Amino acid sequence: MGDAISLKNAGNALYASQDYIQAYEKFTSAIELDSKNAILFSNRAACELAMNRQATFDAQMAVKLDPKYAKGWSGLAKCRDDAANYIGAVVAWRKAVECIPTTNLSRAEMTLNRQFKQGLRSTESRWKAARMATQVHKSLSQEVLNSGDLPWDRVTAMMQELCNRPETGISSASSSIMSALQFILCTDSGMDNVCLTYKTQVIEKLSDAVLFDKRIFHVAESSWMENYDSQCVFRNRIFKAWLDRGPEQVIELAKLRVLQKGWNNARPALSVTIRAWVMWGFFACRITHDYAAAVTWYDKAIELLDRGRRVWKDIPNEVRSMVFTDTFLRAVRSAHLEAYHDACTAELGKFDKKYPLRRLLELADELYLDASKPPPPNINRAWNLAFFRYPAANALAVKGWYHKHIGEEADCTPELRVFHNMKSAEMYIRAAREWIPQDDELHCWYLNAALRRMWYARAPLSFSLPVMAEIRKVYPDMNSIWEFSTALKGRDETLREVVGFERKVLRALQEGRLNMGSSVILGDKLD
Repeated sequence: MGDAISLKNAGNALYASQDYIQAYEKFTSAIELDSKNAILFSNRAACELAMNRQATFDAQMAVKLDPKYAKGWSGLAKCRDDAANYIGAVVAWRKAVECIPTTNLSRAEMTLNRQFKQGLRSTESRWKAARMATQVHKSLSQEVLNSGDLPWDRVTAMMQELCNRPETGISSASSSIMSALQFILCTDSGMDNVCLTYKTQVIEKLSDAVLFDKRIFHVAESSWMENYDSQCVFRNRIFKAWLDRGPEQVIELAKLRVLQKGWNNARPALSVTIRAWVMWGFFACRITHDYAAAVTWYDKAIELLDRGRRVWKDIPNEVRSMVFTDTFLRAVRSAHLEAYHDACTAELGKFDKKYPLRRLLELADELYLDASKPPPPNINRAWNLAFFRYPAANALAVKGWYHKHIGEEADCTPELRVFHNMKSAEMYIRAAREWIPQDDELHCWYLNAALRRMWYARAPLSFSLPVMAEIRKVYPDMNSIWEFSTALKGRDETLREVVGFERKVLRALQEGRLNMGSSVILGDKLD
């Protein structure tokens, strides 16, 4: 025990000097000597949190060993809060407060009591925001679901026509939607009644579907999330997965599982763990709009995928799990980029930023470099779109947003303002024309984003008019599938506004009131 205490003291000193890696090692060595010490597990959890690692297991061990340990409960509360488990975090914060004496408090206890109550209020605030976001993301009514006008219904009705189209250039967006829909249908119960049976691979199929095309996802019943959570608990139990561990721990546990029970046992556990993290990231981003939590879940999934690909680099994907393929990782990186972009957007105007724009640009560059590689020969349309074209377009669009933001900053010079806005327009145009099918709503939307940047830079009509013309030409094809899409709010009003403005510009050009060197923007009086 004496050695364990010495190691703990050394770990505390290293933690105080912010040497979290060495502190973690000291606490780990101490735990090997004294595995019943709650403080050691709590301290190691603090190191993991400081390194943005998963600390839930150690935090749970701390309160299991000592249910009256206030710091143990506060550590567990932080873990749950980071994972967007706000109900569990509130419970843990309250437990932490209850462990503090109510009378004759020392100065240290008064400080802890204040910190724990502040943590509780912060979590309750995030929980309230998440509930409000969930209410906004209402389930689709049966009238809408049965209308036959949703994108997947339109695509299904058009399948024969679409299948007869020659495979030239960028194919139709319908192929990606249909593939995503097939994954949903393979759950036997579809999206509407998902998780009502434990006989199907719901987590596996749903994760494949949203990575193919996230727009296929819709909530059909108010109990959907509750049913899905039950499915996660069930599959975690039967496969003995590691949902509450960190990537580094999962790798070590999986290596041991492979040695003891073989790949047939380890493979589904790894798959469920990674896919569950991906889906939690998706839900945090799409439903509760907790972008920080989404980034955390995707970070964990990517770290585990990267580590697994290195550790088992000589093991075929069919053996180690198909989640370790290039395409799966690329799709997760694309989802992570979206979440990071949303987190950056939420931080605009704040002085202290957790998600720097420079890192966003780096992530976009890395994804584009990977996604723009030539796809394998004979790859089908859907896979080409989902795992190459859409990620590449996403990366360029994020780069476009980056330049848009830089060009709008108050300290940007007029010359740089024009440069960044035109660079933004270039990125959006490349995303649309090079990577997105013309019948995809994103094609029109990226062109619209480019046009807005040109207007902001007061670019002449020689730049902006061709973009307006392209929006007008592709709008009908896009609407044949996406007329009732729920993905882009206010899309049709915005695009119709562009079409109407182009009509006025063409009339003014014909009458000689404008020429192609004229700089006009939406809102200018042309009549």
